[in-house]
Amino acid sequence: MEKAIKRKVILVSLPFLLLLLPILAFFSLFVGSNSSSDTDINTNTPQQQTAKVIWDRVLKEGGTKEGAAALLGNNQAESELQPSIIQSNATYNEAKAMDTTLGGYAFGLAQWDSGRRVNLLNYAKSQKKSWTDTNLQVEFMFEQDGTDSTLLKQLVKGTNVKQTTEDIMRKWERAGAVDSLSKRQGFAEYWYTFMTTGGDSGTGGGSGITPDIPSSWTLDKPINTSGYIASSYEYKQCTWFTWNRAKEFGITFSPFMGNGADWQHQAGYSCKGPC
Repeated sequence: MEKAIKRKVILVSLPFLLLLLPILAFFSLFVGSNSSSDTDINTNTPQQQTAKVIWDRVLKEGGTKEGAAALLGNNQAESELQPSIIQSNATYNEAKAMDTTLGGYAFGLAQWDSGRRVNLLNYAKSQKKSWTDTNLQVEFMFEQDGTDSTLLKQLVKGTNVKQTTEDIMRKWERAGAVDSLSKRQGFAEYWYTFMTTGGDSGTGGGSGITPDIPSSWTLDKPINTSGYIASSYEYKQCTWFTWNRAKEFGITFSPFMGNGADWQHQAGYSCKGPC
């Protein structure tokens, strides 16, 4: 009798369960699409991949997207988001690196110097990893940098990109060059846009840059855009390409010259040929 009742309940309930399945499936898709980690970001360069690691860690720590962008703006100004960089492009010297009293020999994404540099190196050794490892540096940034880690976790909760960029620069980076603030804020705003719009989709204007050149033309240097970084110029736009290509020839343009048509009007520049 009991088995018969159970069978009857199941048979009566089955149509309702079948109706609920597509609703539950739709709901699960909706919930999944609201992930705060922006896992669908298209990262095409080492710089973007490093930025994604930092961005995700900030959100994991309860920070805001504005805070993540602000930290990226500061990190880019310090190191161009290259974890292996040493200040002034110096080479590694163990004796200098482990000298806590030595300044002006900064390492890594945040350009840690003096005692903080030594702490980073000691942490890397304790983990049996290279100090140039991106994930290791991000872990050091948030967990192993003493009171500065605690401070950073608070600062990345800011809700205004420009103000949070300044707060991180003055309180955490403690950068001496005040005139670098606008550059840091420009980088931060770039990363906020890049990360919240899904990065480059591979479509649209400016995405057709290739290393191909017209027949009968020659290049002084091969074109390889895989190492190009995104400064304040949008990824794969003509200004992005020109700014990076010029750096290959030792020419450094300002990262804040506007759209391509605006370059000819910048002080110190002139247009040659049809403009």
